[in-house]
Amino acid sequence: NFTQNVKIKRMSINRTTNRRFILATLCLVALMVGQPRKILAASKINTVSEIHIDRSQSEQKIWIKTAQKPTFTVFRLNHPFRIVIDVSGGDLSNIQSNEFSNDDILNNIILRQFNANGFTIGRVMLQFSREVEYEVEGKGNAVLVRIQTHQDNLPKQGELKKTNELNQGLSEP
Repeated sequence: NFTQNVKIKRMSINRTTNRRFILATLCLVALMVGQPRKILAASKINTVSEIHIDRSQSEQKIWIKTAQKPTFTVFRLNHPFRIVIDVSGGDLSNIQSNEFSNDDILNNIILRQFNANGFTIGRVMLQFSREVEYEVEGKGNAVLVRIQTHQDNLPKQGELKKTNELNQGLSEP
């Protein structure tokens, strides 16, 4: 009877020890998994060195030059019309937004720096006086935004409304 009690106590000690060991191991693994993500995020900084605008009569080229080949996301906003470029790992600390000269089409360039889930995002927002045709692409260590500025190529507001109504079948040709 005494031998059985000793064995039972040993088993409960072993179970408790095993539980503590498993819990400590899981905590250690969780810490190790979290650290590479922070190290990876820190090593993925992509410094934006310059924002340069090339203007011609028919188009504007806005170059967002980065230290490495950029990974980026583009979306548009309306009222007022804006093109937003989020550069993954983008560090905008060396760029001043007041360095840019505005014209009758490109009203403003707004720069924002923020972190999301441990990753740095550099946001470049291009604000326009009107809706423009645009194309965004990666070119080496830069993001190139092409803006069509020649108004003869763009439909006028009334023509655009009529075209939309025709496409929706709301009016007859």
